[in-house]
Amino acid sequence: ETQEVYIGFVVGMGADRLSSVAVMKANDKAVQETFDLLFRVAKPPASPVVKVSEMDGEVFLEWGSNGPAVAATETRVVQPGNYRFEGYNVYQFPSAGARLSDAVRLATYDVVNGVKVVLSEQFDLRAAAFLKVPIQFGGDNAVRRYFKFDKDYVRDINKLYNGQEYYLAVTAYSNTSLEGYLEALESSPNIITVRPKVPFGKVLTGGFGDTLKVTKTGVSDGNVIPIVLDPTAVTGDTYEVKFEVVGGLDVFRVNNKTKNRTVIANQTNQTGDEGSTIADGIMVKVFGAPNDFKEFQCVANGTGPLAQPDMGAYGFNASGFPYVRGFDRPQIANVPGGGFWGIHTGAGGIGTDFYYEMFKGRVARSTTGYGGNWPRIIPNDFEIRFTAAGGKAKMAYTSGAFVNVPFELWYIGSGTPTSTADDYRMIPWINDANANDIFDLDKVDHPISGGDNDPETDWIYFREPIDKTPGQAGYNAWVASGGADAQAGLEVLARLVLVNWNGGSVAAANWPANVNQRMPATGTVFRILTTKPNNPGVTFTYATQDKVPTTGLEVDKASAEKVGVFPNPYYASNIGEESRFDRYVTFNNLPKVAKIRIFNLAGHLVRVLDKDDNSQFTRWDLMNMRNYPVASGIYIAYVDLPDIGSTKILKFSIIQEQEILDRY
Repeated sequence: ETQEVYIGFVVGMGADRLSSVAVMKANDKAVQETFDLLFRVAKPPASPVVKVSEMDGEVFLEWGSNGPAVAATETRVVQPGNYRFEGYNVYQFPSAGARLSDAVRLATYDVVNGVKVVLSEQFDLRAAAFLKVPIQFGGDNAVRRYFKFDKDYVRDINKLYNGQEYYLAVTAYSNTSLEGYLEALESSPNIITVRPKVPFGKVLTGGFGDTLKVTKTGVSDGNVIPIVLDPTAVTGDTYEVKFEVVGGLDVFRVNNKTKNRTVIANQTNQTGDEGSTIADGIMVKVFGAPNDFKEFQCVANGTGPLAQPDMGAYGFNASGFPYVRGFDRPQIANVPGGGFWGIHTGAGGIGTDFYYEMFKGRVARSTTGYGGNWPRIIPNDFEIRFTAAGGKAKMAYTSGAFVNVPFELWYIGSGTPTSTADDYRMIPWINDANANDIFDLDKVDHPISGGDNDPETDWIYFREPIDKTPGQAGYNAWVASGGADAQAGLEVLARLVLVNWNGGSVAAANWPANVNQRMPATGTVFRILTTKPNNPGVTFTYATQDKVPTTGLEVDKASAEKVGVFPNPYYASNIGEESRFDRYVTFNNLPKVAKIRIFNLAGHLVRVLDKDDNSQFTRWDLMNMRNYPVASGIYIAYVDLPDIGSTKILKFSIIQEQEILDRY
């Protein structure tokens, strides 16, 4: 027989011998858990793929344009422990080989999910015990995939020096809510060395945060805002944002029209947040239209159509109705008492909960559960038409009586209010507020005070007919059935009433006895317009030509005038030097090819530097051609730039550190 034996070698180092035993026991527990999981140890998220753009006095980092890399980091759930992506950290390190504990955290961008600071058990040497300590510092401030680095956080200097090396990293971290696991895992930092610079041969015409002009074709209430993040990456091409349905999801893509290729595909984020997708140096913020109403209009009164619609809804006590041209009351006085007719919600609604009940689903008055009717409301438009013939309605929530009403309900299409080709008549259900089987007015004052100055109608519910072909076929079938429920389709709008603001008491002598004469005048039409989401018929186009960097021979020659050397003077040391044996000055703003000849004041050639690389910097180690340190003094550099036919002469000073021998 054979027996497999696993051996774990466990150590622990605490503040003293007793605390070291506690640490060892904790390490033993971790080893045992690893064994119990069959060595399937959870891993942190994939490290972000970071792109860097170095500019004058600033460096731009972005890790949002590589779609597959973003998906690998943010969507993978890691087992065991059910670790889910939580956020990104941006760090500056004091050197390329520094540890994460030596770095300065510049920013954290985390998912908005209620998880902020993440605590984890760690051994505290002073307490000689395991304590919950913070290991991640989120703030529910939303995921962002870019960062502008423009000051030195390690040295606490409020600027960056061109040519100076800085060390940055972006990590991703995940967290778990399960007990018995390390609460957060963070990817290893891939340290990036960056150097701000004035780009050679480029004049930037755009800047970080510039927005581009957008042209929209088609009908929607959404929007697109392209924002320049990396001015050096702007292509000068023209782009378009288009929408489609893929796998039942509303998605959009960004096409480069100039090059006829898709640069962003299958995106669902239409919130316009800072986590929007980045392509070619531009973040494309796409805003979808909210589920809401755009306007409540009165488009006709008893005298006929209005040349310009009036406000058609009340806004008592800031109840949330969208206003038109700054008015919050209808402007039509066409009823006894001199009142103004307008749309509102039943029961004298004075708060946003009534607004939500009326248009977002007939549910209990609460702060949750709204939204049931939006799929049938958006993106459609509706009308209430007061006609001489009127129509039929059902007192569905009281007696069930089949009664006459002075109005018609119509679906009028989506964004086509002047076309009748897609209109169909809807079915009215009524909640008879005073239970008299008559569609009439109830005694109400707004806000509710027990008075009778703003009477409102019984509650109206819009229902779809079974047959929704244009015209009245579906409505007529319902009427022919005597108002049978089987001929009435789904509810669309609920609890709508018409209020006669400042109309006076319905019991007053000047109110007509004829109920229909108490209603808005024949010919009055109220129109309800909803927001229109982005859809396949909508395209947003933006051009980047005026933001593309300027290049060419003349620009190259102008850049050559900015060739320089730093630090100047070199005074015993350079801020970028990491040891006393690492001494240098840096020539900057150089093109790909350059030859630098360095002379002393006597005219002797001290050193020749040949450059042939894509960096715009090259260093001189302060050694002569025989590899001896040069003396303190003034030096002349003759910089030859053969590819652009330019030269530059520089004068700079070297003051060497005094040498003190420690060995004889």
